Amino acid sequence: MSTSKFNRLIKMFSYIFSLMIIIGTLFFIFFIYNRFYQTINQTKKILILRNEISLTRINLHGYQTIIDFLDKQHQNTSNIDINQLKNPF
Repeated sequence: MSTSKFNRLIKMFSYIFSLMIIIGTLFFIFFIYNRFYQTINQTKKILILRNEISLTRINLHGYQTIIDFLDKQHQNTSNIDINQLKNPF
């Protein structure tokens, strides 16, 4: 192997190695941004929104009563026998 081929091989290896380091650094920055920075920003937003929430409490008993009523109504409509209905045409 001549020295010029060896020098070209070393130069190509250094370019490839530099490119791999740049790509690895970009992936590392992307990972840090997604995992830590966005999580911290979302936490800050939650804390801000928590302070802005209305002080009115939700009536959970009333909410559950409405949900139960709607569930009962849905169950009653699913038991209809289609053969007993009159033909509207």
